[in-house]
Amino acid sequence: MGATGALRVRMGLHAGEAATRSSDYFGPVVNRTARIMAAGHGGARMSQLRAVVRLRRLQLDREGGTAGAQLRAVYDTFTEGFTTADLTEARALLETDL
Repeated sequence: MGATGALRVRMGLHAGEAATRSSDYFGPVVNRTARIMAAGHGGARMSQLRAVVRLRRLQLDREGGTAGAQLRAVYDTFTEGFTTADLTEARALLETDL
């Protein structure tokens, strides 16, 4: 950690082909990436949440594993955005573990 504190980053990742005009990017792919970025905040763990949701789904198919506890730990770090598709899916998976 630097002298000014921890570095917090906001970014949005999305794959696709963006259009260019006058050295600028635009189009639906860029717009979607901007929306993804706006949905997150420094410290958000959407990528981690998606990974552990997928792992939990695989483990449910195979009847075992510890991803349920991992999913709970990641889910509990969120303080907002509970109506998003990712957190709704995570909550539904957690409810199947009860």
